[in-house]
Amino acid sequence: MPRKKEYTKSTLDRAVERYFKRITRLETLKDREGVPIVNQLGETVMVTEYLEPPTVSGLCEALKITRATWNNYAGDPELRPIVERARERMQAWNERELLIREGKDLKGIIFNLENNYGYRERHQMEVHGGVEEYLRKLEESDVGSSGAGDVH
Repeated sequence: MPRKKEYTKSTLDRAVERYFKRITRLETLKDREGVPIVNQLGETVMVTEYLEPPTVSGLCEALKITRATWNNYAGDPELRPIVERARERMQAWNERELLIREGKDLKGIIFNLENNYGYRERHQMEVHGGVEEYLRKLEESDVGSSGAGDVH
């Protein structure tokens, strides 16, 4: 028996877009004197400012569906492009935050990228002197618990 859809392709597309519009606003980028910045194409540069972080939970709440239903939509060939586009927008927000967020308040962003978008932290260490030397250096660097490194 086929599952009952709560959204059609067009209604889901509109509802997802409404979610993103609800949590964002467009701002004109301006220089120090308050003059709008124009790019090389002669267009006024607009940036999307998020009023709150985009999340799957927030999206599901706005759509009044469960995460399981959202995951089912991801498996539906007709709805998959809408789900993927929303996921990519959320991923882009996380990547941008990782690059521009000041200070060291990045643990949540890194956690989200690693657990929801497949990013992995990479540690590099040169090994000279065999296994014993490697283990000593590993213990000294405390790689296992530091959480430091490059996010890829």
